Amino acid sequence: MSAYAKRTDSNHAEIRDKLREVGFWVWDTHDLGSGFPDLIALNKSGDFVMLEVKARGGKLTDDELTFFRELIEVHHCRNLLVVHSIEDAMEALA
Repeated sequence: MSAYAKRTDSNHAEIRDKLREVGFWVWDTHDLGSGFPDLIALNKSGDFVMLEVKARGGKLTDDELTFFRELIEVHHCRNLLVVHSIEDAMEALA
């Protein structure tokens, strides 16, 4: 596990709380570490979307890159996204 596991970016709580405030079901999973995305939410179609929250200019850790590659390249996951703002998150869940 990397030294960055379980750390949250400065915009994490704001994005999580705003999504909940506007009615999205959001599960905060940042404490799982090992590259697992920070949030899981239900989009308007009822599909689960995994969101990795990063501050502007923030980069994925090695663990996160490994997780993303596995899900996207091997399992063809399309509902795994990096978001930097509440606008990004709202668009991802539209």
